[in-house]
Amino acid sequence: LFDMRFAQEAHIAGGYVATLNPMVTDAFIETTYEAYKREVGEEFGKTVPGIFTDEPSYRAHSLWQTTYKLPWTGQLPDVFQAERGYDLMPHLPALFFAVAGAEKVRLDFYRTVSDLFVESYTKPLYNWCEANGIQFTGHYLLEVPFRMATRVAGSVMHHYEYMHCPGVDHLGAEIGSRTNPWPTIQMRQLASVGRQLGKKRLMDEIFGCGGYNLTPARQRQMVDWQSALGINWVVPHAFYYSHEGLRKREYPPDDFYAMPWWPQSRKFWDYIRRISYVFAEGHRLADVLVIHPMESIWATQRDQFVTSDKDPDSWIEAKFIELENALNAAFIDHDYGEEELLSRHAKATYDGLKVGNATYKYVIVPPCLTLRESTITLLRNFVNEGGKLICLEPVPYLVDGVPDDNLRQKLRPTRVL
Repeated sequence: LFDMRFAQEAHIAGGYVATLNPMVTDAFIETTYEAYKREVGEEFGKTVPGIFTDEPSYRAHSLWQTTYKLPWTGQLPDVFQAERGYDLMPHLPALFFAVAGAEKVRLDFYRTVSDLFVESYTKPLYNWCEANGIQFTGHYLLEVPFRMATRVAGSVMHHYEYMHCPGVDHLGAEIGSRTNPWPTIQMRQLASVGRQLGKKRLMDEIFGCGGYNLTPARQRQMVDWQSALGINWVVPHAFYYSHEGLRKREYPPDDFYAMPWWPQSRKFWDYIRRISYVFAEGHRLADVLVIHPMESIWATQRDQFVTSDKDPDSWIEAKFIELENALNAAFIDHDYGEEELLSRHAKATYDGLKVGNATYKYVIVPPCLTLRESTITLLRNFVNEGGKLICLEPVPYLVDGVPDDNLRQKLRPTRVL
């Protein structure tokens, strides 16, 4: 009943390039980045300090259709075999249907394509920019909610490691709130990696889709809010030299001379420059780390169009939102720990859990299904060093997608709530 053509359709339809294929990225570098370098000349990396990547993904089309589709590329089965140790092809139905062992197959699949996207797209561009003395910046498509991020980019926090100035895209005029904390979660994902891995500038492409009634007063509120979360570089969308054609209605507002407040805008942009500079020179303090539940999302991901209220596993995101709201209401600043980054940058010390440049005294495991074996070892060492580990019910019962009846005993949390 399962035809491989259904899996390949997302790769070949819609005209989007195969970003999971490193040969495509190599061709892109040759035809585009090398062309920029030739044309700009000696001002490359000076007057032109960086290159912006805008909304790359491994599946950029048909996102809102009620269809079953997967990110795919020709070498994926071989990569999966090499990385996970078994053949993906007989297990493809587990990515769509409720079959035995589906959690492990789904987790392994999305972990593989997420890592492959980093290796095939982000790292080559980062390495080229590093070698050519220019900054690699931009943002990926749809960083939140977690299930949508899974469909298009995997773990965006993993990509931030390989960007000089990582960023997000804040669409609309809304800021984070109890009723919609996703904008706050989006910023906190970026701020966490930035603090942990020493990224001085953290970018937000902001104001787009806010409408022409998005005034400078509201824009300042948005900048103040994101600055408090650690974002310190504002990239406004957009400045139009003309409103000809579609531009007038292309995701307004326009922040250029056509707007009535343009003659007074110097004060506004000077304020943004100052606050961005101050926050870039300072260091945010947070001693609470929350384990990011993305891999539990992957383990339960069914690639079909389902809204969160219809998804039987929507409780993972819902419980995470409850925790985020509770910490914010108590004014407890915190970072997220992405498990791939933790596996390579974290260690338990007598001072706390050290993740790159950041150190945490408290770690919270949110309600979720699975943890990596490397994360469990890290948390156990953290507790042995005197760290405070809090697990929220339901405590995960899978290790790398496989049931483990002794997981709670392995974690030995300080408290279970």
